[in-house]
Amino acid sequence: MKNLFLQILILLGLSTYASIDTTTLKSEIKDVTIFFSGAEITRVGNINLKKGKHIILIDKLPQGIYPQSIQVKAIPNASILSVKQENAFFNAQNNSEIGNIEKKIESETVKIQRLKNKIKVLEIEERFLLDNSRLAGKDKGVTVEDLRAASSYYNSRLTILRDEVIDLELEIKEIKEQITEQYKSINKIIHVNKQAYTKVYVAIDCETNIADVLSLSYYTPIAGWVPTYDFRVKEITDPLKIVYNANVFQSTGESWEKVNITLSSNNPSLSGDKPELQKWILGKENTYLDRNNPTLSNIEMPMYGGNSTIKGKVSEGENGEPIPFANVSLFRNNEPVLGTTTDFDGQYSLKPVEPGTYSLEVSYVGYQSTLITNLMVVQGKISTQNVEMRPGFQLNEVQVVDYKKPLFENDQTTVGTTVTREELQSMAVRSQYDIGKTAGNGVFSRDDGYSDFNSRGSRTHSSSIFIDGVKTNNLIDNQITNKVLNLEYKIKIPYTIPSDGKDYNLKIKEIDLPVDYEYFIVPKLDNDAFLAAHLKDWEELDLLSGKASIYFKGTYTSESYINVDQVEDTLTLSLGRDKNILVNREENKKIDEKRFYSNDVKETIAWDITIKNNKSVPVYITVEDQYPTSNRKAFEVELISAPEAKNDKDSGELRWTFTLEPQAKKELEFKYEVKYPKYMNLRVR
Repeated sequence: MKNLFLQILILLGLSTYASIDTTTLKSEIKDVTIFFSGAEITRVGNINLKKGKHIILIDKLPQGIYPQSIQVKAIPNASILSVKQENAFFNAQNNSEIGNIEKKIESETVKIQRLKNKIKVLEIEERFLLDNSRLAGKDKGVTVEDLRAASSYYNSRLTILRDEVIDLELEIKEIKEQITEQYKSINKIIHVNKQAYTKVYVAIDCETNIADVLSLSYYTPIAGWVPTYDFRVKEITDPLKIVYNANVFQSTGESWEKVNITLSSNNPSLSGDKPELQKWILGKENTYLDRNNPTLSNIEMPMYGGNSTIKGKVSEGENGEPIPFANVSLFRNNEPVLGTTTDFDGQYSLKPVEPGTYSLEVSYVGYQSTLITNLMVVQGKISTQNVEMRPGFQLNEVQVVDYKKPLFENDQTTVGTTVTREELQSMAVRSQYDIGKTAGNGVFSRDDGYSDFNSRGSRTHSSSIFIDGVKTNNLIDNQITNKVLNLEYKIKIPYTIPSDGKDYNLKIKEIDLPVDYEYFIVPKLDNDAFLAAHLKDWEELDLLSGKASIYFKGTYTSESYINVDQVEDTLTLSLGRDKNILVNREENKKIDEKRFYSNDVKETIAWDITIKNNKSVPVYITVEDQYPTSNRKAFEVELISAPEAKNDKDSGELRWTFTLEPQAKKELEFKYEVKYPKYMNLRVR
């Protein structure tokens, strides 16, 4: 009843302004604050109003604006009476521009037909000349001079004819390209016409004549950013350079042209109210209001959790050629959600997308529209949906295809798994937990796309990947603002971000950090030395979880993921392999021995490890190896010797740590003995 009363009041209030003229404000986007999921957009426009009441229309704003987020900045000597938002659609029925383009296409098509007719005439003449040349050669009375003259004529004329055909075919090709561009223009118009947009009406009462700037801000969920980092090392005597980057994307339907960008880690959809405890009665459900419920100003709204993506390629079904500028629209419950057009390669990307079931419609002039139904989108994953279109149909004819889950999915980027560069590229706030046994929990690395490198030497939950504690050198004069619940990066250089769902990289800043370098060698498994960097006191830095690209001596070596939620005292970063540290592990056959007893066999096994530093600087090295352990009485294992090694008797792990001077060599050795029943064929080395 209360809501109905409020609606009546609003309608009465609007009817009061029905007689007031509406002024359409020409506005542009000035500032954008981008969150991990969503963005707050600020538009400005100049107003010049006389004393009295006015209604200002801000037209053709993107769809998906949360009405509760719309705010109009106060203007001196004026009162904001009301702000009203409504949705609308472009009217494509009376679009004369499409009609004019279609007339041009029709005219160009007629030109092509006339040129083809000319080619046919030239081909007829060519056949006529060829037939006459054969007849002329059969005449007995023709002299050699006559034949030469005829041959010269035929050769000259045929060359002219074929050159004319080539020129005409090139002209046809050029006209076809023009027609293709005209079709692209029609598809762009249709794409705009299909889009819903938002209108905002602002009722204002001016106490005096006013010439000022009206500022309007609103929140949209279909944008976001992802923190990424570059870790660069020239040599182990140099500090580690960290470059802070951000991958920004948006699909709002309007391009952000040279706007001031602020990157925020805040979640604007989280309520700022303290959660309230409720009476807890055993045996009855305790229905708390989730304090992480996505709300804005205590008003419930959806969240784009995990920032899922739908991408694919639109091509012609007959020849597989890509179709550029095809219209791609995403629907949920018959309501438009996102829209885009394919690029020159026929590729499209829709992002961010909430988990759920959708319909995907693809249309292009001259082709049958295709509708993919029951398209499943999983949280935090990339769904690939390629579309093949059939030519020769009108736009109002739709081919309906039911989505089928592929036998093998391209994307398996679930939480807790290692992912490739491409798979991880477009997933914002992608916390990946327990992604393998890696160097310093919170960091994983793939050095060649197949095998994971595990940097050892730290206890569980004792290392992570994030740095700082050192005074930074701002790359583009950015300001970093710390707030109680938020971290912000204010980018001073204006950027342009198109509305295509693609990632656009912004460089935030770079810093140089002194770090401790260490080489890890596990010669039983690999004869390469793996370089790692240990960063201490990184907690003082305002760092966020994100992807990190590793560069050593200017070469890309691997990719890691930094998870600040799983790190503690030290951050250990894998920098890849260094071929300047030579490693060799060999069994010492001179010491090896195998003795047989009545019921048992006793073997002695010895290993020699040689490490040489071919670098021009000293290096700190940790070497790890092992001997077998036993949990059965029938098997007896004894470590006889392992000079300078630390021995973990429970795991059988041996560890040597030392500094190796330039061009120096280090020899390590260890020996163990194994006793086992004679009837068993046991592997002991």
